Order: sequence, then structure tokens, then C-alpha cells
Amino acid sequence: VVEAFEARGGEIGWGDGDTVNRWRETEVALSLDADERLLREVAADADGVEVVDTGYAYHVKSTDVSKGQALERVADALGLATDDFVAVGDSENDASTFGVAGESYAVANADATARDAADTVLAESYMDGTAGLLRRLRERTERGPK
Repeated sequence: VVEAFEARGGEIGWGDGDTVNRWRETEVALSLDADERLLREVAADADGVEVVDTGYAYHVKSTDVSKGQALERVADALGLATDDFVAVGDSENDASTFGVAGESYAVANADATARDAADTVLAESYMDGTAGLLRRLRERTERGPK
């Protein structure tokens, strides 16, 4: 998809020193400066890929890969139920995780898809929301079951 996008004049937007995609194995991230319309058009011509806007970048990924599926695999490998997990996120790509985790939280600045999919929308944004949630979860765990 990236090659076809670039062949049609699109730029991934990270410059010559693309460190954003260095360790990505299941997707390619394009800068939000990239031509979204062209990217979605090129992706629609390819089989089995989709474009996800995370607010940080446009992610081109397989339709067969999601964070929710990853959580299911991790839970299975650990011999745990997905209900044993808590998920927190801020964007469309977190919604599949929210659907399988036992509890799900969207930070206050989350996009509409994440907010709608989460069990709870936190009052705090960004890392403040995540850090506050982790503190509350730790306190709840230390108190033990009611």
C-alpha cells in the first residue's frame, strides 16, 4: 500500500530518517500530514488492509490484526480470561480491546469511537488519565475484594 501511495504522489511524512516504522511488524504508520483521502483510496484498492486514524498517525494494517485479538491471544497464553484484564486507550484502534477486556477506560481526550466503546470515560486526559487510573486500580487491588 505504501509503495502504491508513494507512486501516486503521496508522502508518508516522516522525512528521510523514518524512525516511526523501524520496529513495526504488523502495520505502517503515516504522518497525519499525509494525504488521507489518497491513502484511503489506495488502501481500498488493496485486499485485507484498512486505515486507522489514531490521532497520532494513519496506521495501515491488516484487517485480520487488532489489539482485541492480541489481548485474546495473550490471555490464552497466560491461561487467563480476557475479563481479568483492564484496557485503557484513546483512539479507534483501542476499541477492539475495549470489547474484550473485563474493564475498559477511555481517557478524556479520546476520540468518539474509543469513548463510545469504553465502559468508562475518565475525567483526565492523556497520561494523566492513564496514571490516575493505574493508581486507583492499585489502591483497589491493595484493599482486596469487598
